[in-house]
Amino acid sequence: MNGCSLSDVCDISSRPLSADSPLDGHRPNESECKHHLWPAHSPDLPARVPLLDMLEDQALKAPMEGVEVKRETKGEKKTQNQTPVRKCGKGVYKAVGYITGDMKQFGVWLQDKPVPFQFVDWVLRGTSQVMFVNNPLSGLIMIVGFLVQNRWWTLTGCLGTVVSTLTALLLNQDRSSIAAGLHGYNGVLVGLLIAVFSDKGDFYWWLLLPVAVVSMTCPVFSSALGSIFSKWDLPVFTLPFNAAVTLYCAATGHYNLFFPTVLIKPATSVPNITWSTIDVPKLLQSIPVGVGQVYGCDNPWTGGIFLVALLISSPLICLHAAIGSAVGMLAALSLAAPFSNIYAGLWSYNSCLACIAIGGMFYALTWQTHLLAIACAFFCAYLGATVANMFSVFGLPSLTWPFCLSALTFLLLNTNICTIYKLPLNKVTYPEANRVYYLTMKKQYRVYDGASGARAPGPDSEGAPASPIPKPAEPARKAGSAPAPPPPHLFPPLLCTSPAPTPSLPLSYAFQGTATQIAHTLHSAGGGKWSDPAPACSTPPAPSHAADECWVAVTPYSRSPKAGSQGIRVERVGAGLLHFPPPRDCGVGPTLQSPGGRK
Repeated sequence: MNGCSLSDVCDISSRPLSADSPLDGHRPNESECKHHLWPAHSPDLPARVPLLDMLEDQALKAPMEGVEVKRETKGEKKTQNQTPVRKCGKGVYKAVGYITGDMKQFGVWLQDKPVPFQFVDWVLRGTSQVMFVNNPLSGLIMIVGFLVQNRWWTLTGCLGTVVSTLTALLLNQDRSSIAAGLHGYNGVLVGLLIAVFSDKGDFYWWLLLPVAVVSMTCPVFSSALGSIFSKWDLPVFTLPFNAAVTLYCAATGHYNLFFPTVLIKPATSVPNITWSTIDVPKLLQSIPVGVGQVYGCDNPWTGGIFLVALLISSPLICLHAAIGSAVGMLAALSLAAPFSNIYAGLWSYNSCLACIAIGGMFYALTWQTHLLAIACAFFCAYLGATVANMFSVFGLPSLTWPFCLSALTFLLLNTNICTIYKLPLNKVTYPEANRVYYLTMKKQYRVYDGASGARAPGPDSEGAPASPIPKPAEPARKAGSAPAPPPPHLFPPLLCTSPAPTPSLPLSYAFQGTATQIAHTLHSAGGGKWSDPAPACSTPPAPSHAADECWVAVTPYSRSPKAGSQGIRVERVGAGLLHFPPPRDCGVGPTLQSPGGRK
């Protein structure tokens, strides 16, 4: 052990410690440090180490000289234990993360690229935003679905998106909204649905003119409605598309010479329904067809492609889209709707959108909001039948009016259920990220009850009040805080004018501050005047005021006059301090005026 015998070690360890050398690790006295086995200045050991620990460290350090010791952390051990399969799996997981969600990294990467490349990204995001998906890859897959359905519809839909986005740029709308596709999704619906309801068939090239013109109105409607709905923190949904296409169909109609639309008539007879003839495979097929009908497409393969596009961006959106479409089918069966309409997905597409909007998009996803989304889907399906019957009287399609009305109704819902948490509109991205934001808010904030002033539990506990934007908990107050002041109505007036003013009324004042050359002039109600410089012998307290500020203590009168031209009315008890701004700010000294206006 570094040249020392066991007896030496035992001799040192068995020596009694003096009263000045404690056993808690403090430095020993001088006599102990002079021992031949105790280094006077050890560069490798700390100064305040117990005696036995230092000896043990020396004994262990001697045989290990020249040997490099490497300590591995948990992260390094995990890295060493990783197999090639695990490394490959992590790489795949990272690559999948780049194409799912809202592809934020891709948008950041495009920021310094030429504008045409960014514009393509905006158009693709606008195509997918109809289904609340902000993903260019999903938008590209949906365009493939359009091609499977109809090439002419694909052309009109893309034209509507491009024109709508360009119009938003010309109107200098918010660039982040344009980049997210929020000014393009109404345009794609306008282009598709004008072609769907056209009675001229495919490749009627003159139809591109109304498609472009009507698409240009979408950013105008979006901006106008957004300025109104922002007061309640609500989205505009597809209301611009509904307004624009409804106006177009009402202006043209079925008997228009240039742009006729399909004939829409109300039901005039009871449909012949035989429950034994129901086709179950077609009934199940109506689920993807209902998803495709959001864009006006009735091909089941197109609906399946749309579901794949939704799955890539957000599995929760894909799930709620399928649930909403199935709920619409069940609602149609409960009302004995014609089977042809059910198979075509006409009862499902509004419920599909409503279920997505409530189930994790604008509400944080919990099992309560999941049930609320299903309830909203049922409500939307029945409301869709109502709106369709009403609009058919005027020969107009119902479009997505039922979805907008039902979703806005459920978003305006007030409840004390803390797990039904409506997200702020600027925090809405996609359901998975919204869920993470909600869980983060639960951990970091508590909901504050402003009525009682008490702190309530966070959104994760029962009985707490719900709040769209929870406030952070207030810091704990100190024990010696000052008591609350009495209510203002208990304060009698400070200055009062007597009924019979006399110039001999006693006046006392004290001067505070640094403006030492200011003469204070006080005027009574009767017109008398007292003018005195500030007495040099006044010794006021030394409160911390700004430089050159004047504070005057006066005795109470019978009424409260105005403090000069400042219009300040004093309402404190007894003789107090009147505050006047520095002379460099107002240019005059403090002055009191009588109610009659004379000085």
